[in-house]
Amino acid sequence: MLKRLRISLEDEANGQVQQEIEYTFFARVEDWSFLEQADGQEKQEQWESYRDRGEGNFAQCRVRAINDNVYHMCVKAKFSAELGKREVEQICTKDYFDLFRMFADKGLNKTRYFFNIEGTDLKWEVDVYTTQSGERHPWIKIDLEVKSEGTELPKFPFPLKEVIVNQPAQRTEEEKAHIGKLFEEWTINVDMANVVAEQEGSAEE
Repeated sequence: MLKRLRISLEDEANGQVQQEIEYTFFARVEDWSFLEQADGQEKQEQWESYRDRGEGNFAQCRVRAINDNVYHMCVKAKFSAELGKREVEQICTKDYFDLFRMFADKGLNKTRYFFNIEGTDLKWEVDVYTTQSGERHPWIKIDLEVKSEGTELPKFPFPLKEVIVNQPAQRTEEEKAHIGKLFEEWTINVDMANVVAEQEGSAEE
């Protein structure tokens, strides 16, 4: 059993703070056919801004477009004296999403696949990222939200070539560096020419 979970406080896009206990894994994939067995999927475009407040404290704000028709905004804060994050999420508008994109530091394009775990109310969330060049990245992120720290972890139901199973507190420096490199490769930048064109087109409608 892994001894350290990534614990955050998250709601269901209703502005109310709730506690979430979640494992996060990273893995390399060669055979993508397992995605055809997913119980659901959604396209996500995400933009975020991050502020380091020193001594282990930080704040983060993000917006997310889901399937290009639902928009969420989320604010997170990490306090060094607390194990988890405080997080509040709520529904926002496309206008808010578009303007925040101009403010954001970086973005991510991904498709999230859901795999229900038989006999439980748990599910795997598999994030497949698209790089700046539009290619599918061979490394994925896998999340599993559980009810308590003592929940027994099921086996992965799909084939993986390399897996980082250690949670943040147990990760080696090599693993931390590799994960940091992955996020750099997953990151997309704002194309201001397209953003301005979209805003002008919207104003003319």
